[in-house]
Amino acid sequence: MKKNIALITGASSGLGREFALQIDRHSLWPLDEIWLVARRQEELEKTARQLSRPARIFVVDLTRPNGIEEIAQALREQSPRVQILVNNAGFGAYGLFQEVPLERQLSMIDLNISALVHLSRLGLDYMDRGSVLLNVASLAAYFPLAHFAVYAATKAFVKSFSIALGAEVKERGILVHTLCPGPVRTEFAVVASAGAKSFMDYGQDPSITVRRCLRAVRHRGWWSHPSLGWRIMAWFSRWVSPRTVALFSKKFMKRSSKHE
Repeated sequence: MKKNIALITGASSGLGREFALQIDRHSLWPLDEIWLVARRQEELEKTARQLSRPARIFVVDLTRPNGIEEIAQALREQSPRVQILVNNAGFGAYGLFQEVPLERQLSMIDLNISALVHLSRLGLDYMDRGSVLLNVASLAAYFPLAHFAVYAATKAFVKSFSIALGAEVKERGILVHTLCPGPVRTEFAVVASAGAKSFMDYGQDPSITVRRCLRAVRHRGWWSHPSLGWRIMAWFSRWVSPRTVALFSKKFMKRSSKHE
């Protein structure tokens, strides 16, 4: 009998950890094991200790091919049924494009896009009717943002890719869901600012974001914006010129960063 698993990337903190905790408690998926993926072993182990189900830890860097290959090998060996795959791993970088190190920008593309596409392709081979592929995008996916150009572009890719993929696998009974959150109280700002900003002390609590996202998944929604303000901003994006948004963000949305 196949083992039923959840696979969650970026599970060492923030939304990834919260997805692990809430999926563990959720009755929607009859899980035998939860697979947790991130770079920080100590934090992954902390997440695993908080779960009621058995956990398998993958301490890997998804921007490197051997990191994804370790997960692929485990899937080939066990051939489980992937009930839900959460592609949550990702990061941003504040600053003007020419002032953020190119290596940092390319690594962001590798993680936010390439790793997500690679894992989506792998995961779908082990999914069937009722499975869920959940990709974490961002409210930034709706807007071209100066001082955040590459990050916003990567999340626009995630949104577009996920919706198109959802149409492709709909007849198989697989749901592709795209989460598009605005600011959430996580470590995101610390990483994006290269340490210039502290832990994000504003925004939505990650437990609320994940709870509302999973509610939308339960109702077979294709995307979620788990806040009224975020839904309004997504709607507003239909009516405002991308050029206007880019120029506005260049003038008024500069964020502190040690990249500059």
